[in-house]
Amino acid sequence: MLEVEKMKADNHAKEERRRQRIANAHRGEADRRKKLMDRLRKHSDHLRMADAKRGEEQAMRQTREHLRKQDKVDNINRMRRIDEFIRLQTLAKIQNDDERTRSLKEQKMHLLRERKQAAMEARRRRDRLASAMERARNNQGWNEVRAILTDDGDAAGKKKKKRGRKRRGLRGAKSMSDLGAP
Repeated sequence: MLEVEKMKADNHAKEERRRQRIANAHRGEADRRKKLMDRLRKHSDHLRMADAKRGEEQAMRQTREHLRKQDKVDNINRMRRIDEFIRLQTLAKIQNDDERTRSLKEQKMHLLRERKQAAMEARRRRDRLASAMERARNNQGWNEVRAILTDDGDAAGKKKKKRGRKRRGLRGAKSMSDLGAP
């Protein structure tokens, strides 16, 4: 019996060692699992942080790209406004030049009409004077010639500034012979 008890004690000791080894193995496995889980959690945290950082960088890149595109659009719009302003200034200058040209043309036409009218009046006056001179030579009457010379030909009856020389020469003369005519 002693031997059986010894065997029982040995078996019991073996069983106890086996249980401890199993318990140690379970603890080691639990520690290993815990370490793996911690490492996996750290790795997951690191991946999450890296993803978040990549997301932030991506958002920053997108924001920069959006701002760059908006700057381009703003610059294009600014250039269009500048071009429109220059176009309107040029158009206003062209209109002012056209108005000035039109005004100058009207003034020129008015002056040409006045000159033509004055030339026609001078021609009529010269013709009247020639006719009156002819009649004066034939009739010996210088009053009509004197009236033509003092008349400015204006329908309103205004008198031109008198030239003293011509009038003086004709005032005292009664005939062409008095003027020194042959």
